[in-house]
Amino acid sequence: MSVFQSEFPENLEERVPSVTPTNGKTNGYATTTTAPKAQKKFRSVSADTARAAKKGDTAKSRTGKSRQASVEFGKPPKHIWVKVCANSTYRQFNVPVFIDKDRDTVHYVAPEVYEGDELPERFKRACTLMDIYTAGLADGSFFLWTINVSGSKWRKAAVRAVQAALDGYVLVEAYKPRSTYMITTCEEDIPEPKWETLPPFEGLLEQAFDTTITSANDEVVNRYMSGGFWEEMDEQGGE
Repeated sequence: MSVFQSEFPENLEERVPSVTPTNGKTNGYATTTTAPKAQKKFRSVSADTARAAKKGDTAKSRTGKSRQASVEFGKPPKHIWVKVCANSTYRQFNVPVFIDKDRDTVHYVAPEVYEGDELPERFKRACTLMDIYTAGLADGSFFLWTINVSGSKWRKAAVRAVQAALDGYVLVEAYKPRSTYMITTCEEDIPEPKWETLPPFEGLLEQAFDTTITSANDEVVNRYMSGGFWEEMDEQGGE
């Protein structure tokens, strides 16, 4: 069973096909020409791609000859048209993560650790489940659109926004008085995002996650459970 368990929200079941595990040989829009070796649960972009990435100008070319150096988690900018990749292999549901807001980092938590009894309950409460979609912006860049799994109005509104973005470019703007989003459909003729320039989805996750938490003794867990004393020790030259 894959480390990532795919599970579609109920209101998306009729819109998209079931997620099927990739075999590394044929993977939607991936442009790899040889079958990748099953060495990691994620794959990174090639060294050539990383070297080709230019600071401040990594994703604006529409020629298909360049790639964005890295793709990060985020939300749609309210002033830029966004579209969600229709390829079902470029999304994942119910992914366990820990977000360190103090350091602005996102850490993947292995499901067997998250679902087991090893993690401290306080740390587990700080974790969350996320649905992750690959999205493209009208400026030619890409990001991983995340929606927290919950019963809140915000989640329901966000899923509707994703549904709209599957059909075409939209603008998404938060409307806080009603805990929802304002969605504007694009009537302009904007070129399709260059999905074919993206690496396999697991390669995107490899770029976006800072680390993978595989045990309760992970440094990220210990730092969180220290309640701030970890940083004080570092500043004083402690271990």
